[in-house]
Amino acid sequence: MKIFTHIFFIIVFVFTSNVAFAVTKNFNVTSGNWNVAGNWSPSGVPASSDEVIIPAGRTCTITANVAHATGGANAVITVRGTLIINASVTLTEDSGLYAENGGVINNNGTIVMTTNADQGLWAMEGGVINNAGTITINNPSYCQLEGTINNTGTFTNNGFIGSLYAATNSFNSSRYTNPSFGTVGIPANVDCLHFTAGLTNNGTIDFDVNSGDPCAQYDAFEVTGGSMIFGGFFSAADFTGNAQVNTDLVVMTYPSRTGTFANSYVDLGNGKYANVSYGATALTLKIRSTILPLPVELTAFDAKITKTGKTHLTWATASEHNNEGFEIEKSTDGTRFEKIGFVAGAGNSSEKKEYAFEDASAFERSVQVVYYRLRQVDHDGAYEYSNIVSVKNTLGNTNIKIYPTTTTGLLTVEAQGASVDVVTVVNQVGQVVLTAQKVNRVDMSALPAGLYLVQAQAAQEQLTERVFKQ
Repeated sequence: MKIFTHIFFIIVFVFTSNVAFAVTKNFNVTSGNWNVAGNWSPSGVPASSDEVIIPAGRTCTITANVAHATGGANAVITVRGTLIINASVTLTEDSGLYAENGGVINNNGTIVMTTNADQGLWAMEGGVINNAGTITINNPSYCQLEGTINNTGTFTNNGFIGSLYAATNSFNSSRYTNPSFGTVGIPANVDCLHFTAGLTNNGTIDFDVNSGDPCAQYDAFEVTGGSMIFGGFFSAADFTGNAQVNTDLVVMTYPSRTGTFANSYVDLGNGKYANVSYGATALTLKIRSTILPLPVELTAFDAKITKTGKTHLTWATASEHNNEGFEIEKSTDGTRFEKIGFVAGAGNSSEKKEYAFEDASAFERSVQVVYYRLRQVDHDGAYEYSNIVSVKNTLGNTNIKIYPTTTTGLLTVEAQGASVDVVTVVNQVGQVVLTAQKVNRVDMSALPAGLYLVQAQAAQEQLTERVFKQ
């Protein structure tokens, strides 16, 4: 019995002596290295699960890779002084990196937030993150912007960027681009985001709406010092159910802008809709109980190739208000458009009006598919885009077919019933996201919803088709 007791005691002692408990580590020297045990109180280099504090007036430098994780809500590196990163910091599983009021993070290396980094990367109010290296936010991680991020390096957002109850934040960069998998703005919070050198959206921008003041009752984005380039999708929610019908909310301001969101309105629930209206320097949400008609109600837009190789465009309107006319735009890849003509509008009309335009050089340079859209312009300078129509070069007798052009997953690609040589799928920012060889079907089910260019090649023939993945 005594022998058993002694063995049990030894086992318990060995087991408990190897258990690591998360502790709070304070950097206790004016300036020094993260990896020096004596620079911390209590002594010892922080473990991945420890809460870490860099007090005001102290500078800590990271020169070797740091992984921070698995500490629950307290696995956070809080910077009230200065943290210099010359290696890599990886945040996972409930960990976070905060620049608090007066705190500065200078990243010359790499910061990566991976899956479940729920505390995220925070530039808190009064905090500054200077990025000259690489910052990557992976879904579902996020970056909270209440202070300032100065970006001269590479900032990749595959997760969320937003702010909480702060109107003083700013994202300073040559231009911030929200990629197709990224989201700016976090639902269920009042956000106020400032982009000081332009914003390009290829992903999703979320707005929360309500009745009241911007940044207090509803989201507002301010783009200064550069243009706003719209693309991707617009998302909005009446998060309290109090957005008043027939009110107009200016949710974004900018010096200039191009493009539009893929959707022109969103359903707010409770019988309310928010229509998107683009002005020269501001984007307005129009809260309505029904979908607000556009200044020009376009009822038809079609394109057909003639026997001589020209494209005959036709369109019609049911009503017009303040309509100066239509700019006709053309593209050979479905993404980059150029103006090729103008047709004057009726101004104001409540009757059906029909229009036509002919493109005499539709298929020059052996182009197989061309795309057209209308840019309807008001007399006050506001404008809206139509849907995009395409025409195939039937004169070239291409034998390639890509269908359907709207799919939830499977896409059929044929070349006289045989396998095509190569199929390439490209997203809205020009990235190749899928390739396949010698196939008749392509599975797009794993790709996010949105518009894609699908290019198929067989022998000397090539066809590019716009496909919308639901």
